[in-house]
Amino acid sequence: SPVSVGSGHATISPDGKWIAESSRASHKLMLQPVGLGEPKELPTPGLHAFENSEWSDDGRFLVYEGQTEQSDWNVYFQSVAGGPPVLVQAGARDSFPKISPDGGMVALRKDRGGINLYPLNGSQPVALQGVEESEYPVRFVKDGKSLLVADANGRGLVLTLVDLADGKRALWKSFEAQAVQTTSVVAIATPDLKYYAYSSPRHSSILYIVDSLR
Repeated sequence: SPVSVGSGHATISPDGKWIAESSRASHKLMLQPVGLGEPKELPTPGLHAFENSEWSDDGRFLVYEGQTEQSDWNVYFQSVAGGPPVLVQAGARDSFPKISPDGGMVALRKDRGGINLYPLNGSQPVALQGVEESEYPVRFVKDGKSLLVADANGRGLVLTLVDLADGKRALWKSFEAQAVQTTSVVAIATPDLKYYAYSSPRHSSILYIVDSLR
């Protein structure tokens, strides 16, 4: 049966053993065990809200958007073993951060469209060639050599593989999906692309007929 770990935002680790969760009430980023074990609080000084968190494929790192006490949203990278968060990009919101399999790079959607790649060795970010302004990152694939990107345009959902080296595009999947919003995650996939899921919200309404109006 379902077990509640609290209200707020949550994402499960790749091995299914931990859940990274946060709530605006607690102002904490917690690792909750799935099953027996003690919760762990990640040190996040100066941050009080967390959204769009993602695990690395090996479960050693998290990347997320964190809100400062000055209400600024930034993207941070953090080891789940401990240590403070590392700033990846300041002033980033709804950027859909994703980590490469080796934990050495983060992909972010830019405010004005397009995707930047941020090496975590201190090098300058570079713009990913071959992506559309409306696309956002879903996950790194092919051992980190390609990025799966999504375009949710309200008429459908298109998933495309983009080669990091030359920007070459290859259509992967296309779905009809009405009223897809790009301010929340609408597609996920496993590293081998064997399994995937996407959301397609449906909205219902009631039509009333009123007689004898004067």
